[in-house]
Amino acid sequence: METLPNRPLTDQDIIKYATKFKIDHFRGVFSRKGSHWVAFYKNKDKVVYFDSFGNLTPPIELQKYLKGNKIKYNYTNYQNKNTFNCGHLCLNFLQCKNHLTGNTTTLSVHYFPPIDVYDDSEIALLNLQTYNTFPNINETNNHFEIHLVNPDRLLNNNKFPTCFITLKKGCYDIKDIKNQILAQINNFNNDLEYLEIEKITFDIGIDQVDFRTTIFSNGTICFNVENSIAPLLGFEKKNYEHYIDGHRSQKVSNLNIVNSIKVMCNITQGSFNNHMSSHSIYEFSPSENIGSKLIQTPSNLIYYKLNKTNIESLTIQLVDQDHNPINNLGEKLIINLHIKRFGS
Repeated sequence: METLPNRPLTDQDIIKYATKFKIDHFRGVFSRKGSHWVAFYKNKDKVVYFDSFGNLTPPIELQKYLKGNKIKYNYTNYQNKNTFNCGHLCLNFLQCKNHLTGNTTTLSVHYFPPIDVYDDSEIALLNLQTYNTFPNINETNNHFEIHLVNPDRLLNNNKFPTCFITLKKGCYDIKDIKNQILAQINNFNNDLEYLEIEKITFDIGIDQVDFRTTIFSNGTICFNVENSIAPLLGFEKKNYEHYIDGHRSQKVSNLNIVNSIKVMCNITQGSFNNHMSSHSIYEFSPSENIGSKLIQTPSNLIYYKLNKTNIESLTIQLVDQDHNPINNLGEKLIINLHIKRFGS
């Protein structure tokens, strides 16, 4: 594999390496007096413009040249200030061989013909983009009950009214959980109207200081059930009778069940997990709010040695702190990688 020189690239360099990298349909370069390379590729009326500093619209003259085309551009920054690798990043963008995208957390790319690399080549994560939509509720933690326990509320079958709450699998913040519960309670209350029985009241929230959950209800909250939601909310699996001041969870809520995300790459070696060899090339803790965009662009790239010199395919997988594959509910995942020789 050709290694780019460790210096700013000239227009002759761009043409030379575009040819050596066999970039399809390369049309050449347009250079004006300046010190920054940008790039674009065009497919019919769709154009993708790339500027390594990110979130910059194409120059006016390029917009005029591409008038009538649909132009997209990158929002992510790939280049640090006072560095000269804009040309390198443009070639990587045009080459697109180390760019993976899809709607699952396992992405693969196959190379034909295979890519030959030096035996001291190494790989690093340039950028990762997706959404924090990792499911925190599933069929194992989605249920509880509310009982209206009072002799005056006995039904004809000598049982107290019971509202069975079951949430669908998904990624929830506390407002989502509250809304889903209230919707089911409202349906239950509507069914009780003809009996002239007191309706269930309910409220839930999380303290933004210590992240404990507080629940208010005029009924008994029954968390001591199968597939209880209690641990997710920080409560013990037991029943909580009506209390005017509400019930406060014993532990902090656990809505962010993915505490750590590891980026695994099948062609790497050299990283370790619990003193065991691992294919991990990057690890981070998602700090973004549930449902928000998740972007990782390492400021200092960490490279790991490749375990082969002939690459037929490359697979990236996101796993959690327990090495379980992560489900992102079909949201788009974008991965950009960089391969180079050691020391270059």
